[in-house]
Amino acid sequence: MSESLNLSDVRPEVRPWVRYWAKYFDILVFSFAFGLLMAVLIPQVLQLSDIILGILILFLWVFFEAFLLNSWGTTPGKWLLKVRMRGENDSKLSFSNALNRGFGAWFKGLALGIPLITLVTMLIGYRNLVKNRTTSWDRENHVIVTHGKVGPLRTVLTVLFFTFVFAFLIWTEIQRRGLTA
Repeated sequence: MSESLNLSDVRPEVRPWVRYWAKYFDILVFSFAFGLLMAVLIPQVLQLSDIILGILILFLWVFFEAFLLNSWGTTPGKWLLKVRMRGENDSKLSFSNALNRGFGAWFKGLALGIPLITLVTMLIGYRNLVKNRTTSWDRENHVIVTHGKVGPLRTVLTVLFFTFVFAFLIWTEIQRRGLTA
């Protein structure tokens, strides 16, 4: 999954929406895998409130993301949308550096996943990223974020993925409420 980008392919501009969709892609894939694993191993975990379950999933994602960034140099969403994160020497992030960055993003960017507060911190993070061309958690951990050209195929795959997820969530909610015609 690790993919080197040609310097001519690297985009120096700040792309907060690409970063958002890459992060959201990763969290959705991880949430689905976590849900399947828990359904098999510890089904009682899925009985937690949606808020508590969301906070738990985001907390666990911090560790898994750090593992992926350290071992593969990317995550599925970052690979798909060509978001590249490297240390100052163009090296993959160390696990501790990726973990510190992840906790910064979880706390400062996602407000631990607490509804409504997350919206506020994400808006602040967006504004700071556009203004300062970096996030505080990237700056504090000396992470350099670059973007490659996404291209039409990856764009279509991303749109199809989110369309499928949205349709699946609607379908499961209809099934849960017994609203079938």
